[in-house]
Amino acid sequence: MNLQTESWIPVQYRDGSIAKISLLEVFERLDNIIDIIDLRPIEKISVIRLLVACVQAGLDGPNTREELKMCKDSMAFNAIEYLKKWTHKFETNGQFLQQPNLTGKFSESGIEKLFIYAKSGSNKMVFVTFYDMTESEIALALLTYMNFSPCGLLGFGTGKWADKERSASGGPCSSVLVTMLIGKDLKDTIWLNMVSKEDLSTPFGKPSWEYNINSIDDPVIEEISSSYLSRLVPIPKFVLIQDNNIIMIKGIKYKSAESGIIDTMLTVLKSKKDTDYCLKMNPDVHPWRYLHTVVSGNSAPYILRKNIEMITENVTFISAGLCCDQGKIIDELEWNFEIPANILIPQNGNVDVFRFYRLCVDESNEIAQNLREATKKYFGIQKIRKSLSGQALAYYWNILNGRHEELLEICCQPNPVENWRKISLSASKESYDVFCPCVSSKLLEAYVKGKSCLNRKRKKVKNDGLSN
Repeated sequence: MNLQTESWIPVQYRDGSIAKISLLEVFERLDNIIDIIDLRPIEKISVIRLLVACVQAGLDGPNTREELKMCKDSMAFNAIEYLKKWTHKFETNGQFLQQPNLTGKFSESGIEKLFIYAKSGSNKMVFVTFYDMTESEIALALLTYMNFSPCGLLGFGTGKWADKERSASGGPCSSVLVTMLIGKDLKDTIWLNMVSKEDLSTPFGKPSWEYNINSIDDPVIEEISSSYLSRLVPIPKFVLIQDNNIIMIKGIKYKSAESGIIDTMLTVLKSKKDTDYCLKMNPDVHPWRYLHTVVSGNSAPYILRKNIEMITENVTFISAGLCCDQGKIIDELEWNFEIPANILIPQNGNVDVFRFYRLCVDESNEIAQNLREATKKYFGIQKIRKSLSGQALAYYWNILNGRHEELLEICCQPNPVENWRKISLSASKESYDVFCPCVSSKLLEAYVKGKSCLNRKRKKVKNDGLSN
């Protein structure tokens, strides 16, 4: 199967119809496609990263910000012309994201190792039942695996692929929160997730399929590990697929934020030691609690910081990733946020909403600390060593998780901090009553003294420009 000419990408057209089409057809029909559909979030992100790589490789740019703004209508033609030169690299059997001359022992788990959702090896999470997959499904699984696969032990290579080290690093999107902009149609989505050469502090490079890797220590690996285009379609594992069997060994270790390498779709934070690190996936923390970090300021993904001026309408963010622990997949998470352009880009005296959003989240965190102290006091007075503070906090945050859209709207209204505080306090009191009940006179003292912690005086936060 060749991914350029055979159908494997599910799309929705402007007239509402849906179809699976080939990679070339995506660009040939780009003006009529609304979105990629029916894929898991990490699959969709992986496919769009592939499309961005094809477009930017075809353009060999854009070189400047001005060229980026002007290339939207020509990018499909350039991508088609580029792909036709590399048709052979998109064969699924032995070529696409593979090393055709790789030698080693076939994996005992077989081709299912590529399916992140299937039970295999140390991965005990089962999201789907594995069955005989088609070539197109295997290709999509391989593309997704290369982006999001966790670290872990793999097989041995032989000959010039031999390496004593079996521990492979994860893909560039492994265990981190990946954020992508979704535009009004697929053309807009691809365009919004591109950057120009002048935006990059790292080499522009080439897509991974353009490189010929001939051994485990090939000098070209250093270039691949740091270039922009090769990170969009990465090869953290060296793979060869033959008749539903697979050889998989340690591949390229992609340089991280700590090394000064920026993946344009990741949120990069500063540690206390002033080093960069990427925002990790956390199944216990809903992204609304750090939405201000993801969409505003210097920590926001590069595509947003650089392309914010190109946003003219409401924009949807898709944030997704895998939660991993020591190579084991814990969960797959995804969130969508739709944010009006006038909130995202304060203009003409409009208030910077996310500045207040940060203050409001801090307020919710402080109220959570009060709830923790309140539950501990309640159980402490009864001389019960083990309190239910953890469960009470989880209940509290679940209430707020269900109202995160309302909380964002509050930040656009007068007195945001005060109104946000009321909702957070109400949630904390509800949680306290559930886990610290006053069902008898003996519990009254514990209940009252514990509840007093919920209402303790907190530092006052100024409303500034959003006060009445």
